[in-house]
Formats: sequence, C-alpha cells, structure tokens
Amino acid sequence: MAAQRLFAGAARSECLPRLSVGASAGYAATTFDSLSRPGTSRIIVGPVLTWPLLDFGRVKARVLDAVAETAQAISAVVERIAEQATAQGTPGDFAEQFRDAVAAEARRRLAALE
Repeated sequence: MAAQRLFAGAARSECLPRLSVGASAGYAATTFDSLSRPGTSRIIVGPVLTWPLLDFGRVKARVLDAVAETAQAISAVVERIAEQATAQGTPGDFAEQFRDAVAAEARRRLAALE
C-alpha cells in the first residue's frame, strides 16, 4: 500500500517542470575542408528545463490511474480488516462504518484531483 502511494506521488510530480543538465559536442566550420583544422570542435553544456505543458491530459490520466490503484489497495486492506473484525466477533456495524469512512475519504481525495 505504501508503494502505491509513492507511485501516486511520482505521477503527480510529472506536472512539475524538470531541471537537468544537458551537453552537446560537435564541429563547427564555415567550409567542409576546414573541419579538420584545430579549433573547430565545440562543446556545449548547460541547463535544460522541460515541462509537460501540452501533456497535462496524459499526466492527469496517469495520476488518476495511480490514485485508483492506491484506492484498490486500500480497499483490499479495509476488506481484510473487516473480515477479521467479523471473524473475531466485532460488531458488523463497526466494520461497515470503517469501510464507509474509508470509501468516503477516497472519494473526497479523488474529487480533489479532478
């Protein structure tokens, strides 16, 4: 379940811009014959900023996917807890209330993402 939450957080982080370092190497000359001369090689190193500005629909779909998988994992845990509670003689009302509270919280968080 913790891993599912981390996946949801990682999916959300794709909405943010990323800063990295890029490098390029090559030759620059005015004529083809002068490429072999000393001083024509060039190396460029600098920051690269990438931002999925036009991919927000895809990113949002991935976030919702990750949240849905997290909700499934939480639901499975809640079901196991409810089964154990009823097997141990805990009143069924408590198990139902717990299940309903978790489902309501999941719906609230999903609505916040949309």
